[in-house]
Amino acid sequence: MEKIFKKLGGLEDIDDGRNTTFSNKDVMKLENLLESKLPVEYIQYLEFYGIKMFSEMVLFKPLNTTLPEYIDKDKETNYDKVFYGSYIRVFYGLYNDDVYDIFYNLKTYNGRIPPRCLPIAYEASGGLIILDLNQDNYGKFFFWDHENEWDYEYYEEETGKEFTVEMTYQNMYLIGNNFIDFLQRMEIVEE
Repeated sequence: MEKIFKKLGGLEDIDDGRNTTFSNKDVMKLENLLESKLPVEYIQYLEFYGIKMFSEMVLFKPLNTTLPEYIDKDKETNYDKVFYGSYIRVFYGLYNDDVYDIFYNLKTYNGRIPPRCLPIAYEASGGLIILDLNQDNYGKFFFWDHENEWDYEYYEEETGKEFTVEMTYQNMYLIGNNFIDFLQRMEIVEE
């Protein structure tokens, strides 16, 4: 993992020198909240790095670039645009209920992201990097586009169809099949 981060220009702290890494106890607490085991590579990241940002502008791209099946046309944003990539701002860690704290973000986005998904970072426009712990997508990483966040009540009212759990993925783009794949697919953007 360290070699990948070096290839991408390295990581740096964004805090005041506090320890933002996870202990075994912190990992177990998070796994209990999620009712799932975390992938080993991601646990290693949490225990060794914590809250970090890239030293360089680092781009990630999706593996899929299709528009969502359902788009709420009444919202005041452009949904007819396909997501082609963005930049990681900050990887979350342990930070006493701060905006960079994983537990804080898990609470904040509960009900807005699919169940058993963990926000692990945020990107340049305010979207999230999500680790999926559901059986069908276990260990995969997604970009969650907050600009096209779903509204199940509006969908059901407009279409007359039931909003399913699968539809909560309509604003998510696969960006890595596992943590290492996600990191290896990133690239430095030359300014």
